[in-house]
Amino acid sequence: MVRHLRKGERKMSDNKPTRSAYLLMTQISLLSLLLGEKKKMIEEEFESLPTEEQVYANELEAREALIVGARAIRDHLAGAMDDVNGLLNNLGCGGRSGIQVKQEELTKISEAGG
Repeated sequence: MVRHLRKGERKMSDNKPTRSAYLLMTQISLLSLLLGEKKKMIEEEFESLPTEEQVYANELEAREALIVGARAIRDHLAGAMDDVNGLLNNLGCGGRSGIQVKQEELTKISEAGG
C-alpha cells in the first residue's frame, strides 16, 4: 500500500543535508581553522612583547618593540575580521556589518600611524 504525502509533508529521505549546507559547514570549518591560526599568531606576538622590567631597563628599545608587537597583533585581528567578513558575504549577509565598521576603524588607526 502506497501512502500519499499530505501538503507540506516530507519524505524521510528528504531530511538529508543539501549541498549548500555541506558547503556552509565546510566554509565554517575552514574559518574556524583560520581563526585558530590567527589566535596562535596573536598569542605568540603577545608573548614576545617586552615585560615591565624590560621596559624600565631599556625604555626606547622596549617602546619600539611594543609598537611593532601591537601593530602585528592589529594586523592579525584585521586579517581575522576579513576572514569572518568573507564568510558573511558568502552567506549573503553582506552590507555594513559591525565587523566592517571595526575593520574601517582599524584601517583609520593604521593610516594615522597608531
